This record gives sequence, C-alpha cells and structure tokens, in this order.
Amino acid sequence: MNLHVMWDGTYTLDDLFNEASESNTKTLTENKDKGLYQIYGDHPVYGSDTLLYIGKAVKQTFNKRINQEHNWWHNRHSSRIKIYVGRFMYNRIPDHKQWEDDVSEAERLLIYTHMPAHNSSNISSVYDSGRDITVMNYGMHRSLITEVSSKMWLREQNRLKIYGE
Repeated sequence: MNLHVMWDGTYTLDDLFNEASESNTKTLTENKDKGLYQIYGDHPVYGSDTLLYIGKAVKQTFNKRINQEHNWWHNRHSSRIKIYVGRFMYNRIPDHKQWEDDVSEAERLLIYTHMPAHNSSNISSVYDSGRDITVMNYGMHRSLITEVSSKMWLREQNRLKIYGE
C-alpha cells in the first residue's frame, strides 16, 4: 500500500504557541492539522539544522501534540527550531481507524529508516508489521527520503536464497 504524505512548513515554536490571529494563521489548531511532524534544530553531535524528531498527532492537533512531546523551549537554540507537518492524502478517504493505522505505520517506518536524534522508540527494533507499505513524501519533506519502502524489513527476506548456494 502506498501512503502519500504532503509536507508543509516551515513553522516555528512561536507560530504554534502564540494566539491565533489575522497576523498569525500558522497555529496548526484546525481539525485537519493532524498527521506526522518533523522537528529540526541544533544538536551537539550532529550539528545545526538537523532532523531531531519525527512524531505523530492523531488524537489531537499538531499544536497540542508538539507542545506535549518535548519541552522544545529548553533547547538552547529554541529560536532556530523548525517544524514541518505532514498530512496524508488519499484517492478515497479511509475511516478514522484506518487513517490512524496508516499514520502509525508511516511514523514507525520513517523513524526506523531515518533515526532522528531525539526519537527513542522504533529506532532499535526492525520494522516488521507484516504490512507492505511505501511512504511517498511530497512537498517540504526536508531530509526525509522521497520514497521509503518496508519491503527491505519484511520477514520474507529471511527466506530468500543466495544464487549459487
């Protein structure tokens, strides 16, 4: 199954946590503001403007989820934090449960393949939900690979034989 994600950004912490107004429409508080998000910033080992975190917002908006996930304001360079949000696109809109499953599967695969510095779950275990998915990233996906497939991580590779053996 192909999962299509349209990435949008750049958002800042100020955009998300300031009151919505005519001058600030980037608060990400509308019902459509759910899906995946990426956070970029400075890291003492990996350098500046690096992928720090991939997360999901399914039961609440990006605004609420990002505020809960980490206290990004305590990053010594919090003014340089950049946030990108990914909304899922479909030919036929699925039911809510299927959409949540899609978001969770895509998050797991993207975290496993990109290994962001601040993610701790889904990094050390091999991706293997048994579901053959490909995440197609569009728009402002930054350092995410454009097309990421779960095929490499499915258990069927354990049954493959090397030619000549």
